[in-house]
Parts: sequence; C-alpha cells; structure tokens
Amino acid sequence: EFSSHDVIFKIKEAFNRNIGSKIFVSGVDYLETNGSLSRSWRLESVQPFELGWHPPHPGFYARRSLLTRLGGFNEEFRIAADFDLMLRSFEVTEINEIVVDHGKVVNMYLGGVSNASVRNVLKGNSEIRRSFANNGKQVTIIYTIKRIAKKFLDRWQ
Repeated sequence: EFSSHDVIFKIKEAFNRNIGSKIFVSGVDYLETNGSLSRSWRLESVQPFELGWHPPHPGFYARRSLLTRLGGFNEEFRIAADFDLMLRSFEVTEINEIVVDHGKVVNMYLGGVSNASVRNVLKGNSEIRRSFANNGKQVTIIYTIKRIAKKFLDRWQ
C-alpha cells in the first residue's frame, strides 16, 4: 500500500522536476500481516546490482518510454521478473537520470511469492542468476549464498 495519500503526486512531481529522469526509486517499510513494522529499507545511493544491491520492487517507478524500450517484464521469469526489469532498467540508465528519494513510498506486507517457501527462494535466486547471465553479467556463488541467507534471516528474525 502507498505510505501516504500523495505518493503518486510525489512521484509525478519528482519526474516533472527532473525532466531527463527515467527512474524514481524510494524506500519501503516491510510490515507483518498484523501491520507492525518488520524492517525498513531506505535508499542511500545507487550501487551495482552485482554487489548485492537492488531496490525493493514496490519502491521502483520508471517512465513508460523506458519500459516500452525494454519490452516490459520478461515473463520467462515467474518469480524474478521484477528483479530482471529493474536490472535492465538500471543498466541502460545514467546515474543522473535516476531520481533518488531517501524516504519511503510504500508499506509492503510480508508474505509474497518469492518468500512463500524454500523452493520459491531457491527458484527466485536461480532466475536472478539467469537474469544476470542474460544481461551479460556474472555473479559469484558467494553472491547467491548471501542473497539466500539474507532472505531467510529477514524472514525469520
């Protein structure tokens, strides 16, 4: 859910103030099913995805022209289609074309498909590795181990 009633306006205004921008990215609060705060993710700076950084998908917004150019979601990825779209988006976007919001725009309830089971966590990570390969990027097995460990730690803290 949006974190306030004016989130769409805030994103629109950010794009309008930064005419050449292609991406808006902001923070997300993760909520338990009862509404209590589990953890927060805030954007400090944009980093390479290969280092393990990427924004949560609900905090990622892009201009239609960019999404059209990229062909939208790659439906070959059942769990990591959002990751793949963000990876491709950041790959073709210059740093000065990214609007960074240090606050948050979304409250995201825990329990999505990617975390629904151990099998889904492993499948999602396999898809992420394929996304990197499809985009000419290599990641080490350490990257994957760290991602999987973080998923489990975040879920069962």
